[in-house]
Amino acid sequence: MTKTNLLLTLSLACFAISLTGACWGIFLPAGAILFGLFMIFNALAKESALFDEEQRSRFALADTINQSQNAKLAGSGYNACAQTAAAPACAFSASKVR
Repeated sequence: MTKTNLLLTLSLACFAISLTGACWGIFLPAGAILFGLFMIFNALAKESALFDEEQRSRFALADTINQSQNAKLAGSGYNACAQTAAAPACAFSASKVR
C-alpha cells in the first residue's frame, strides 16, 4: 500500500468514526488533516517523478562528461597532482582510484 492510499484510507476511517459521534472532536480534525496530506501528496506525485528523472539524467550526463575528461587527461600524460604542493598525497590517492 502506498503512502497516498494509506492517507486516504486513514482519513476516510477517521471521518467514518467521527460520524458515529464517538470522539468526533478528535477524529474529524484528524481526518481533515490526513485528507489534506493526501491531496498534497497526490498533487506533487507527478512533479516528484519528473524531478527524480531529471536528476538521474543530469547525474548520468555529468558522469559521462567526467569519464571522457579523465580519459583525455590520462591519454595526454597531464598530472594535475604534480602541479600542487600536495603531490605525494595526491599521487597516493590517484593510485588508489585507478
